Amino acid sequence: MIISLALALAMQTATAQAPKGDFVWVASMTLHAKHLNPAELGVAQHYASCMSLPYFPIPDEFAGKRDKCRADLSIVKTSPKLLGILDHLDALVRNQPGSEASLEVVKE
Repeated sequence: MIISLALALAMQTATAQAPKGDFVWVASMTLHAKHLNPAELGVAQHYASCMSLPYFPIPDEFAGKRDKCRADLSIVKTSPKLLGILDHLDALVRNQPGSEASLEVVKE
């Protein structure tokens, strides 16, 4: 359950190097979920797609979108590891409201 250190550093670097007033655009985000089994990985990717398409919800939309996307998972047994990944995805989405970045969960 580690957010890619390279992604975090790249985002910090991009933000730190951007002159004031310039817009920083994030095209994609990848969450590395090394401890998930293949079925959980599929669920996490489905959740990431649900939360991010067509765009990351703005703050007023977040709770409704999160509830809808988690309701889609009600038939799946959720482990603490999977719930942790879903919480990480929520944090990524909250930090970039309105973004149209692609959001992906991988096991690398």
